[in-house]
Amino acid sequence: MICATAVQLEVDVDGSGTISKRELYKVLTAAGLTDRLLLSIFRGDGAFANLKRVCLANCNRLTDSAVCALLDVCGENLEDLDLSGCTLLNTSTIEHAARVCVSRKDGKSRLLYLDLSGCANVDTLEALRLTETNFEI
Repeated sequence: MICATAVQLEVDVDGSGTISKRELYKVLTAAGLTDRLLLSIFRGDGAFANLKRVCLANCNRLTDSAVCALLDVCGENLEDLDLSGCTLLNTSTIEHAARVCVSRKDGKSRLLYLDLSGCANVDTLEALRLTETNFEI
């Protein structure tokens, strides 16, 4: 699980991509998590491919490009995504999630929980349409 809280960003994962080894990355506040920091953690080495839960609540400096890059890495197995309070995100992130949060094995989404509360730039009706069409809710 990855969870950015007001005090720390926790990353539980070992080099093989399975959740077991705990590494702790300190950040001063959730607002301190930037695109650059998030992208430096997800280096594209496959270590986060099996991630199931991501909480980026109140990370109000993250943009669509960084969150989409994260989804490219772990979207296939993602079950829980909390983007509440990510004020810079747009509907395009949800459109991207609808495309990449799908299993290659059966073509179905594993995403069970998606929190977009406080994402003022996300078109609520479009997000509902996308989640109803692409995610089992």
